[in-house]
Parts: sequence; C-alpha cells; structure tokens
Amino acid sequence: MIRHCHPAPAGIAIAMISLGLACAANDSLPARDSAGLVATGRAMLRSGRVDEARRLIERAMDAGADDALWCLAGEVQFRNGDFAAANQAFRAALDRNARNARAWWGLGRIEQIHFRPEAARDFFAKAFGLDWRDNDIVLSYLDFVSKPADRRRLLQNVVALSRTTMPERAELAQGRLDLEDRLAGRQPAALDSDYKTYRIPLRGFRPVGSDRHGMTITARINGKRSLKLVLDTGARGILLLRHASRDLGMERLASSQLAGFGGAGAAESALSIADSVAFGELRFRDCPVEVSGVLLPEGIDGILGANLFERFRLRIDAGAQILELTPGEPESARDAKAIGLKGLLLVPGQIAEGREGWFLLDTGAAFTAIAPGLTPPAAPRSGAVSLAGVQGATAALRGSPMAFLAAGRPLSEPQPLVFDLETISQREGVKISGLLGYPTLSRWPITIDYRTGLVRIGN
Repeated sequence: MIRHCHPAPAGIAIAMISLGLACAANDSLPARDSAGLVATGRAMLRSGRVDEARRLIERAMDAGADDALWCLAGEVQFRNGDFAAANQAFRAALDRNARNARAWWGLGRIEQIHFRPEAARDFFAKAFGLDWRDNDIVLSYLDFVSKPADRRRLLQNVVALSRTTMPERAELAQGRLDLEDRLAGRQPAALDSDYKTYRIPLRGFRPVGSDRHGMTITARINGKRSLKLVLDTGARGILLLRHASRDLGMERLASSQLAGFGGAGAAESALSIADSVAFGELRFRDCPVEVSGVLLPEGIDGILGANLFERFRLRIDAGAQILELTPGEPESARDAKAIGLKGLLLVPGQIAEGREGWFLLDTGAAFTAIAPGLTPPAAPRSGAVSLAGVQGATAALRGSPMAFLAAGRPLSEPQPLVFDLETISQREGVKISGLLGYPTLSRWPITIDYRTGLVRIGN
C-alpha cells in the first residue's frame, strides 16, 4: 500500500500565458544566466519544498526569463499536477532554446502519464541525445530501450553518476542491473499461460478487531504452499513478508528499499526473483519479489500490486468476490481518464467548493483519505488516529462525512481520514490530494485498463 486536475495558483498560470505570447512574438528578448536560481529551485523540488520553488519561480519570471527558468516553471507545474500549464512552460522553453534537454524530457513525462508511449519515447530520445549525463533523462529513456546490452550500459552509467550525489538511486539502479543479469534478456513477470479470460476468486480480509477492509487473492510461488496476498491497486509488484518467503526457493538478488506511507524512512527489503507465480491456471514467470520484515496486519503473507495483470482489462468486484481478467485490445476510457505513474493510477477528483486534485486508486488502503489542503476550511475534524504503513506510523484525523466526485462518479464517504500526503507525492513526483481506499471502492465493481488509463467505478 502506498497510492479535473489540480490547478496552479492563478498568478503563475497567468504569467505563463502572457510570457508564452511574448516569447512567440519577440525572439530578441534578453536572456540571463539563471543557472544558480534553477539549481536552487530543483533542489527545493527534490527535498519536497514545492511551495518555496513555486514562489521562487514566480519572483523570477518576467519578460527576460530564459529557457532554463521556463523549464523549471514547467517542472514545478508538473509536480503540482497542472499538466496543461507544464506543457505550455516546456514549449516556451523550447521556443527560447530548442536544445534544452530537460524541456524535451518534461514533454515526454506528460505524454507518458497520459498513456501515449510512442510520443513519450520520441521526446525522451530527443532529450537523451542532447544530454546523456542527466540521470532523470537516462532513467526515462531506459523504459524504451529494448536491447539488453544497451540497457545494461545505461544502468551502469546511472550507478556511476549517482554513487556520490544520490546513493539511494545508485543502489536501486544496481538492483535493476542485477535483475537484468539474472533475466538474461527475458522479460520480467512474463505471462506463462494462455492469454484468455480468467476469473480468480477473492476473499474479504478481516484483521483481528476490525471490519472487513480489503480483499485477498491466493497465490503459489514456485509451486509451493498457498499464500494470502492483499490485492492492492495502490502498490506495484509483489511484496512478501520475510517469514512467508521461507522455503519458497527464490533467489535473492540485491538489497533494496520499500517505500509506502508512514512517518519513518523507507523500509529495508531484499529484491528476489521467483521462477513462477500462479493464481490457479494463470501463471507468470521470472517475477521480481520484494521480501521485507515490515509489519502488516496478522493473517496475510504479503501484498500483490494489481499492475501485475496489466496485460488484461481488470474487473474487481468486491461484492461478488471475483477478479475477472479479460484479454484483447485495450479499452479506451469512455469515463474518467486516469493518469499513470508506472503501475499506479490517479483519477481526477473534486469535493466541496470546487476543490480539485488527483486521487490515488488504492484498494489496499483500509480508509479513504484527503490531504488537509483539500478539505473545506469549516469542515470539522476530530479523533486523532495512528495509521500503520510500511514506513511506520502516520498521524491522521477523522474528517466529517464527505461527498465528492471521483473518476466521473458521485461518491460519498462517512468516515474519511485527513492526513498529509506530501511524502507520497514527493516520491511519485505529482501532487496527490487523496486516496480512494477500499471502504469507498468496495461498493461497486471497478474496471481498470492499465494500458489506456481507463477507470470505471460501477457497471
């Protein structure tokens, strides 16, 4: 468990529109050296000081703003979830300087989260050709590199360039290298059974002393004993608790870190690989598995990120306790169009007084939550609670009953929680204003297509 768009402040959005027109009309505007200011702004973004970065760029933007400032403005807007304004800023940067690699990278990120992979690939390739030493660009470009030797070379570069300045990134890149070596060119989590319709039983999950607040799915790893995993749209891949992983015959590849919500740092884990993972007749081979000693509710063996089934269209029916996987061509989003963050889905949501934001679809969360900034000022809050996540405990408050619109459907939640989602937002790179958890999502069947961003709540 971890996770219409959130608008930027009017001042900077209007400034962008005006400056965009000015740049198009007058190429002779003076540019200034803004390297120090941009470096400061990016450091603010990396450390989660998004409002400070926004204020910094607002003060700096004027008719003489150069391409580097425009690019930073786009990165701030992307982080705030205003992708239209971000797109405008990146293009204004390219009007100034067509060789600004990070502006091309920014355009690629916008295409990628909107499920337009071909356009994203072209933008990332352009950015990489202009700056192959920028690790943000390299890691995005890597998603579209198919040759194992080329992928290995790029990951080695990331390790070398990050070892001193960003050791956690270097460690993650090394783990990916170890996985690439183990797979020897094979695709991870490849389908190893027929591409057909599957109907997989689910079970309600009731931790001791609580009502049902989740769904579990039964899996077998390497043909061994049955494991009970929480089916979680707010997680990626497979996580096993350490005691549940014993005697499964998995190969340990590298040390890793497990991120989720919670007040402490990332939890220690080990990246392992399972030769096979099966759900009845449905089988996958060469599956990466995180093994950790994190504390999870008693009665489960781990967590299964629903994105493992991304080749299919998913229909999760908590009432009927069935997960239906349908093959075939991707289904276009006729309802709300989500954005995708590499296996996580965010849907547009709106609550009282027109407040808007991006909500994480999270069937693994035992609650629905909103960030403090999205709640109406007069909304009462009471009853402090402590939430246990993979990164420790997080303080939250009980909010008042909430009616809202999410994924194009009117929803309500009698007991939402209110807590700071900035840690999750910082990790994922986009402002997340709420979590749609199991109490809300379990009332209707949910249809998901990870290939196009379709999210449909209800029949």
